[in-house]
Amino acid sequence: MHNLKICIVGEAGVGKTELLRTLTTEVRKEEYGQNIATYSIEIKGEKYNLTLWDLPAQQRFTEIRKSYYVGSNVIFVVFDLTRRSSFIDVHKWIKEVAEALKFIPNIIFIGSKKDLEAYHEISEEEVASIANKFNIEYYFLSLKSKTEIEQVLEKIISNFEKDKNEST
Repeated sequence: MHNLKICIVGEAGVGKTELLRTLTTEVRKEEYGQNIATYSIEIKGEKYNLTLWDLPAQQRFTEIRKSYYVGSNVIFVVFDLTRRSSFIDVHKWIKEVAEALKFIPNIIFIGSKKDLEAYHEISEEEVASIANKFNIEYYFLSLKSKTEIEQVLEKIISNFEKDKNEST
């Protein structure tokens, strides 16, 4: 059994909590505004227990948020494809994580509200440009689809395991 910690950051209202609630009904609200959920998934016969930390976006939580990054295997930077302002701040999140950990960990961009394509304010080309600059994977999801989220988790975990095996 493998345990992985995933921190989820992004501006308020982009779908961080919705992502947790789509995977599981057991989301705990903690003292400093973070939501925590656990989720188990089996990939290629291996069981993974994920602890997902939905961290508060408000400025007043910056120092607390930085402490939660420690020990993370993956950081999701979530933005709302229908709200350009949420994407403009992805640099801020990358910088905050890098400063807190003294390196850039496995960061993944998650564009939410894929299903509202008629309302998208951000193109895939824009996302790809920034993702390529930082060597970051990106996915567009409908957070209403548990299957889509699980497929992305499987890809991310497979890539994480592959990278881990290559570095040992």
